[in-house]
Amino acid sequence: MRIIARAAARAERNRLRAQASQQAAMIRALRNAERQAKADAREAAKLHVVAQIEDAEDLSRAVQDREKAIGNLLVRALTKNPRVDLSSMMKTFAPARFDETQWEMLSAPDRDEFAPEAPGVFARLLPGATKRHERRVMEADRRFDAVHAAYKQRLHERAEAISQFEVIENTRREEIDQYNATVLAWQRGLEANEHTAVVGYFKLIINRSLEGEPDAISAEVGYGPDSRHLVVDLELPELSAVPEETGFRYVKSTDRIDRIIRPPARRKALYGNLLSQVALKCIDTVFRGAPNSAVECLTLNGMLDTTDPATGQQIRVCLLSVRITSDAFHALNLQQVQPEHCLRSLKASVSRAPAELLPVKPLIELDMVDPRFVTTLDVMSELDDRPNLMELSPTEFEGLITNLFAAMGLDTRQTRPSRDGGVDCVAFDSRPIFGGKVVIQAKRYKNTVGVSAVRDLFGTVQNEGASKGILVTTSGYGKAAFDFAKGKPLELLDGANLLHLLGEHANIDARIVMPEDWVDLPVHGE
Repeated sequence: MRIIARAAARAERNRLRAQASQQAAMIRALRNAERQAKADAREAAKLHVVAQIEDAEDLSRAVQDREKAIGNLLVRALTKNPRVDLSSMMKTFAPARFDETQWEMLSAPDRDEFAPEAPGVFARLLPGATKRHERRVMEADRRFDAVHAAYKQRLHERAEAISQFEVIENTRREEIDQYNATVLAWQRGLEANEHTAVVGYFKLIINRSLEGEPDAISAEVGYGPDSRHLVVDLELPELSAVPEETGFRYVKSTDRIDRIIRPPARRKALYGNLLSQVALKCIDTVFRGAPNSAVECLTLNGMLDTTDPATGQQIRVCLLSVRITSDAFHALNLQQVQPEHCLRSLKASVSRAPAELLPVKPLIELDMVDPRFVTTLDVMSELDDRPNLMELSPTEFEGLITNLFAAMGLDTRQTRPSRDGGVDCVAFDSRPIFGGKVVIQAKRYKNTVGVSAVRDLFGTVQNEGASKGILVTTSGYGKAAFDFAKGKPLELLDGANLLHLLGEHANIDARIVMPEDWVDLPVHGE
């Protein structure tokens, strides 16, 4: 029993020692794990700090790169050739080859290959040999017919594929021919200084100059072929184009990347410089990119579509406007100029506070360059003491009306003669609230002007996007005409009003005496 008890005690002691050793090993492992975790945490913290610092440096570098790009905007533009050779836009038709890959193994089946072997002399002596051979021939014929039918179907499919391929090729050739014809017509129109061709070309080169640049969005172009005067409304960048920050820094105590704010005055100065560079870049694009002598004078209006912070409404403001001739441009060395000083020397009208959206008046509005405009006749200076308005030619009468509204303080343009009842004169009222574009129709009539003429005028006002329409006649208007005009942006001036205005604003004592054989021109819709 004592031996058994001692053995049991030894076993228990061994078990306890093993248990204690195991527990000690676990404690050591936990301590080692804790030490490793703390070491990992310290290393992770160091890595986190390094990563945050690197992120701050990357953000700062992006801001610096953006500021550098703003400062070098004009310099970059001067290294590029803005002119576009329209002949280089021509496309060449390269015929494609029909893909025969899936038809390469197509071949007509040979009937002989399907025919069974004829029975030999001894085989023919066996009973039923002839009928068995006939059955084999019939089966071979069926197999051949099936293969031949499949062959004909594949031929049909190939023919259809070739036909579809040819249709696609012909369509592609026609599209390229049509495109090349359009380019050639564009090129001929550009050489002849045609309005549509010139406008399209300058929109092309200006928009190309904006590719890859975040500092201007788009442009609208107008052109006067007679004066070779180009007007460009260039969309300008917003203040947000200039970074609000000069850089970023990591603050370890708060574990946060903070912005380093740029002084507001410095940001506004950078914004003003950016707008000046954008304007000069567009000027450079126009004159260096102009073919022949298509442009003798350029008026550039820098426009901005944005939200008015005071009202929350969308507004369109002009922040700069500059007029420059071809000779003045070629006298500039844009590589060396300071943009703001250069615009100032060109007598540009520039907003004193573009960041606050303080507008300036465009020197020439885009609407004022219209291919319909012609040189206004100076009719007033050639009139007799008491001129009879009915003795003037239609063009002279329209010129007189244009002269009258110019004498009344409006900026007027006489349009080309037309027989469509359209616009005879366009006037621009520069007043900020009541002003806008005014379309004017002049009618030398003996009889009362009907409502159809007033309806036509209202349609013209809407089509032209004008703020007002004025109908001037040597006769008068009926009740229906006045009823239609009521509540609309239309004004009807009869003969008496016309004579009064000529006397008051032009000091002309005119008369309206109808010739006996006078016949009023028909009005559309009457």
